[in-house]
Amino acid sequence: MIEYTGRWTEEDKEKLIEIIPTLTQNEIDVVNADFWNIHGRASQTPYLDRPIDSWNLWLLICGRGFGKSRAGVQWCLWMIMQSKTPIKITVVAATGADLLGTILTGPSGFLANAPKFMYPVWNRGSDWLTFPNGSEVRCYTSSAPERLRGVNAHYAWMDELAAWEGIEQGKTDALDQVMLSTRLPVEGGNKIICTTTPKNIPWLRQQLATAPSNPRVILTRGSSYDNADNLGEVFFENLKSRFEGTTFGQQEIYGDLVDLGGAKPVNEEDIQIWPVTKQIPECAFIITSLDPAFTEKTSNDPSAVWVLGVWWDSERHDCSVIALDAWSAQLA
Repeated sequence: MIEYTGRWTEEDKEKLIEIIPTLTQNEIDVVNADFWNIHGRASQTPYLDRPIDSWNLWLLICGRGFGKSRAGVQWCLWMIMQSKTPIKITVVAATGADLLGTILTGPSGFLANAPKFMYPVWNRGSDWLTFPNGSEVRCYTSSAPERLRGVNAHYAWMDELAAWEGIEQGKTDALDQVMLSTRLPVEGGNKIICTTTPKNIPWLRQQLATAPSNPRVILTRGSSYDNADNLGEVFFENLKSRFEGTTFGQQEIYGDLVDLGGAKPVNEEDIQIWPVTKQIPECAFIITSLDPAFTEKTSNDPSAVWVLGVWWDSERHDCSVIALDAWSAQLA
């Protein structure tokens, strides 16, 4: 077991440098496994000024490339290494590709960062990791929330929550199952962490509004630039040339919760019902959109047609579009 006693002071670091020549390789491996003090930034740990039993939810709401996934992996590994008994951790990613390419095998993932003395066995059939002390990390995707029913865990990690299937439309099945299944009794209480670049979704809005006054929640904010030492120059060139100064960039770079309504092709306030008594305008041209089915199924695969007219709207001093016809049908 490795016990976390807080972030090192400068005096602690000087003492470590002095004794390194006297350490065995196993002891050096243990020191290197302390991500919080050796490799990670202060913002990548929830334990800056908080004892372990003082919080239940840690929110890392940050920009792309901040190091959120690495922080999530290292937190899971640390909880396993310092536990006196085997523990179970649930990890939920947005998609199977995210789970495999980021959480499990990516450069920030478990297999790349687990220390040698605690290296897990990967059961590829179930995407479970089993560690030498008996602890388990069980991985799932947001697209199959029913698989989380019956799961029992001490801790949980929800990665890129804002990209989970259906959550922008208010669908919280996977989120609810994580909350309900993180229930096994454990010293210091159950803990859930959420790492995500935000989107303007109800659950995140609520958490960000209440986190500052909730002593059981830790809120970490940060931008892509915080991790500049570990990211490529071209990445930042693209950020600055394409996204810096835009609403989308505010969300993706700085992790701010913004309303991207203005960035949508069509805003709700721009859609109006054409009065039945008003003459249809003379259109400059007509657009017909065809979406044919590829099968002759009688369900879930209709053919669809939109017919749109475009004209110069003198009232708006801009082009406007009118839907002249729209239909869908099952066609043999």
